[in-house]
Amino acid sequence: MQNKPFKRYDEQVEILKLRNLTIADEEKAISILSKVNYYNLINGYKKIFLKRDLNGYLVEPETYKDGCTIEEIYSLYRFDSELKNIIFYYLLNFEKMLKTSCAHRFSEEYPDEYSYLNISNYSSKEVDLSNVLSNIATLSKIINSEKRKDNTSISHYIKKHGSVPLWVLVNFMTFGNISHFFSALNETIKNRVCKDICKNYKKDYNSKEKISAGEMQQLLRIGNYVRNICAHDEVLFSFFVIKVESNKTLSKFFGDNYKGKTLFDLILLLKLVTPKEDYKEMIEKIENLINKYSNKFNSISFEEIISISGFDKDWKEKYFKNI
Repeated sequence: MQNKPFKRYDEQVEILKLRNLTIADEEKAISILSKVNYYNLINGYKKIFLKRDLNGYLVEPETYKDGCTIEEIYSLYRFDSELKNIIFYYLLNFEKMLKTSCAHRFSEEYPDEYSYLNISNYSSKEVDLSNVLSNIATLSKIINSEKRKDNTSISHYIKKHGSVPLWVLVNFMTFGNISHFFSALNETIKNRVCKDICKNYKKDYNSKEKISAGEMQQLLRIGNYVRNICAHDEVLFSFFVIKVESNKTLSKFFGDNYKGKTLFDLILLLKLVTPKEDYKEMIEKIENLINKYSNKFNSISFEEIISISGFDKDWKEKYFKNI
């Protein structure tokens, strides 16, 4: 298979015009393509704007819907970018809370220096062994990497105190790292962390439901996946969970509103780990964003776009249920 040849911006515009994309101002189109490269903009967001046959299959050769403009595709890109910024902020807050609880509960149980590098301080289940060993290797790698650098808290603690406490180390861990750390913990500490994370939800919503360690691991897998989408500027609005059945146990918190499939469900899950006032703030930001872009599309309706994210006409009421 040959690599696709390099195309200048004006050549990219001509390709799009041949595919029925309306470009009224070529200079503006080139400006858009120079800010957001063709791959990220067109390949990332074109699908919803393409023609389909009567059976729902994409028309060949690739053809845009009549009247579709490059400005519409760019508007979807911008909507998705702003949506990622909102979700990313609250995922980071959850990540900080998780790191704080994991560091506190683990150190409370195992206060010795470098206790997090001791295999006996983790789950003893055979099924968890690979994860435990991988976790210890990751923590060792972080320490070895950071101790060689100047002016980092890890190098400072090693030079001044001879060791690195876990509550310092967690600041150098990714969401994926802390998720694997949680998965490697024994059941006692996992349950303590779950109680810490879920206490605001139980208090804010007067709920008697508890989140189990298994359910927390499901939440972390989804959260980590979406965080990476946000951090690496991938497409978020069409986020979709393929393996739905493994997430169905989380519906006990939300009933029929939770399907475990779309971005709507991920935002619903954030209710479990976000203080009520912060959650309300997030939903208001999303509503303002939807209102901002609702009139930016002509070849398709904006309702069609957000329906892919799992939003229906009652989406806000579902999020605000029990608030």
